[in-house]
Amino acid sequence: MTHIPIMLRYFLGPELIWLTAWLIVYQIGKQNAAPPHRFNPWLENLPWVMAPILLLTFLLLRAPFVEQSGLIIRIWIAGILGAHLVLKTGLSAHSEQGPGVGAVYISGTTKAILFLILFTIIVYFRF
Repeated sequence: MTHIPIMLRYFLGPELIWLTAWLIVYQIGKQNAAPPHRFNPWLENLPWVMAPILLLTFLLLRAPFVEQSGLIIRIWIAGILGAHLVLKTGLSAHSEQGPGVGAVYISGTTKAILFLILFTIIVYFRF
């Protein structure tokens, strides 16, 4: 494997995964702005997207092209901030703003934190 510059090794991390997820949700939200609001069901299930995104970020712990020093801390910070931004952006694009959207946000944030805890425990006991 060729030598990868250190800045590129830091760039290819959890922040890039969350930025990509945010961009996808942002584009879906733009498509959901006008009727018939066909992405409303998908946006309501947005909390379940937290697990696969977080799984991808934890798989970076095994990637040789990612800088490993401090990666678990970066995963946690990017996970909490990324989950907030993805949920906020996606749910603000939902056509019906009400208490149900707030409950979905709380559910998604809770799931993100629980998955962060679960995957961290798995990493420390499996690797």
